[in-house]
Amino acid sequence: MGKIPYVDTVDIPVYLPLVNNGKVVCVVSSDYKLSYVQTLYRDAYLTILIAVMLSVVLSGFVAWRISLFLIKPIKEVAHSAGQLAKANFDIAIPITSHNEISEQQKALRTIRDNLKEMMHKLNGHIQKLDGISQNFKDVRQKSFDTITIIINNMGMFRVRLNFR
Repeated sequence: MGKIPYVDTVDIPVYLPLVNNGKVVCVVSSDYKLSYVQTLYRDAYLTILIAVMLSVVLSGFVAWRISLFLIKPIKEVAHSAGQLAKANFDIAIPITSHNEISEQQKALRTIRDNLKEMMHKLNGHIQKLDGISQNFKDVRQKSFDTITIIINNMGMFRVRLNFR
């Protein structure tokens, strides 16, 4: 690519006033070639572009790490709730942090413990009812046997009455 002929011949003056107590004390001036100013502009543009790209990558990484920090405990809470829904009361529910998620984990622990205790009591009542039911079956069978004996004896009594 060829050079543009006027770029290296054009000077750009730059003035920098030095101020003391609100008054201009002196002015520093310098002349720069247009090609140098263009190089500075290009370098600044590339630096800004690289900084933006790095900040996007870095913010993506930070967002990913934060999502892991938040999503993992939420998934653990959801898994624990699913296990409780399947009546698995022996599941360990760890407290992973000290925030709102840990409050949910503590609540799930309380639910697990209460459900476990209620199921234990319910199983005890079911066993008692099974015993009572078995007693009713035994009484019914004995009653049936007794009624059968009575009916059989009544038949013999009728036969005896007919002979008199």
